Amino acid sequence: MSDEEKRSSFSVDLKKNNKPFVFLICLLIATVLWFVKALDKNYEITISVPVRYTNVPKNKILVNPPPSKLDLKIRAHGFILVRNKFSLSTTPINLDIKQAINSSNNSQSTNEFVIITDKFIPQISEQLSPDIIVTDVSPDSFVSFYDVVSEKKVKVVSNIQVTCQNQYFLSDSIGITPEYITVRGPAVILDTLKAIPTSNIKFNGLNKPMQTEVPLEKIDQLEYTVTNVSIEIPVSQFTEYTGVVPITLKNVPQNITLITFPAKVTVSCLLAYDKFSLVGSNDFIVEADYNNINPSTSKLSISIKKQPAFVRSVKIQPSEIEYIIKKK
Repeated sequence: MSDEEKRSSFSVDLKKNNKPFVFLICLLIATVLWFVKALDKNYEITISVPVRYTNVPKNKILVNPPPSKLDLKIRAHGFILVRNKFSLSTTPINLDIKQAINSSNNSQSTNEFVIITDKFIPQISEQLSPDIIVTDVSPDSFVSFYDVVSEKKVKVVSNIQVTCQNQYFLSDSIGITPEYITVRGPAVILDTLKAIPTSNIKFNGLNKPMQTEVPLEKIDQLEYTVTNVSIEIPVSQFTEYTGVVPITLKNVPQNITLITFPAKVTVSCLLAYDKFSLVGSNDFIVEADYNNINPSTSKLSISIKKQPAFVRSVKIQPSEIEYIIKKK
């Protein structure tokens, strides 16, 4: 093939291979022109916008807060909607709740109020682009009410879980500092509030006392004077105490003599090694109650009525005794 024929063939192939590329360029240009023409019109769409309520009446709190989002029906030029749609969906709109309350027809003698959301349109429009028109707000209304902000001193309770290594145990209750905190919030919530728990935290495999800070469990609409408390976990190596304790009789009629077999029982318990010398048989009271006698059986149950506060896992052996009743 001559050089001239080769050049002619290459030119034909190049034109043939360029056809798909030229088609795509034309398609892209047509699409862009169509898109530009489409945006050059006014549209009405509905978007969901986050809301932040401000200017709540002084010393008041919203007990059931209004909706956190409102659906807005807006109308604007296509280019304006494209440019602002993302910011409208993510940037909160500030709404003056006091202004809405005052403009409603609610009685001043009640804390309940009904808000017609159309009354928010002027506030909303001021915070949007001047080229965007708000035509409707949904929901069209909502009911809410506010309560007086009160304060109350409340006990802090432990929600801590502890496991110890072998031969160690929790030798006393977990200490909390401060034991009471001041809580601020709606009176309707504080009236029934009994305690504030710590967060649910687990400490595993302890073999010595531990002191640390833990956060308090957060309760909606309540504020605390402190957000963390100091806890002290008393972990000790334990030992076992065993002693013989006489049985104390209760509610025995004056004309009756109650004889138990045995007259004494063995009491065992766990306690911290350094407190072993502080416990003795006299620190326990084991009781048999005459009123618990069941004529159908010769056994009578017994129970611990007194024990040192620092002992754990108290057991009685035997747990039931035999008895004889004699009249005087």
